[in-house]
Amino acid sequence: MSELNSPYWLKLINAWCAAGRTGLSIPFLVGAKTLTEEGFEPGVEDIVDLLKEVFACDLPDGFIRIRWCSEVRAFVIGICREIDLEEGIVMGKVHISREVFHEFDGNSQEHIIYGLTKEYLPEVAEGSFSVHKGQWDEFTARDKKFIADALA
Repeated sequence: MSELNSPYWLKLINAWCAAGRTGLSIPFLVGAKTLTEEGFEPGVEDIVDLLKEVFACDLPDGFIRIRWCSEVRAFVIGICREIDLEEGIVMGKVHISREVFHEFDGNSQEHIIYGLTKEYLPEVAEGSFSVHKGQWDEFTARDKKFIADALA
């Protein structure tokens, strides 16, 4: 999949992980569309659609990884080139960390999608898309610049 044809969320993750970071949260990824699509008001279906796209994504040179990030205290979606099966399981081309698998009874994609949607619907519904100083809040000017640059 060329960068040009990549979905918006993959462009954001690529830009974020290229700087050596773990990944972006689901509210951040869903919320980014509020900056690029006028009048967009995200809801439960947008979280589900994002996660379905993530599970359907086939990276030619790596894996999508869903894991816990202790820095923001949230599950994040990132990219990895290699996987360690002792750290989790693989569903298609998505590496699911043990934390995700156990937290959401991860015996199927549907369980994980349901669990992550339920986990982050309150933040998405409130417009709290980013974590700052340990708290969910609106995008900062820095977040907005990152999104604009990554999607340019």
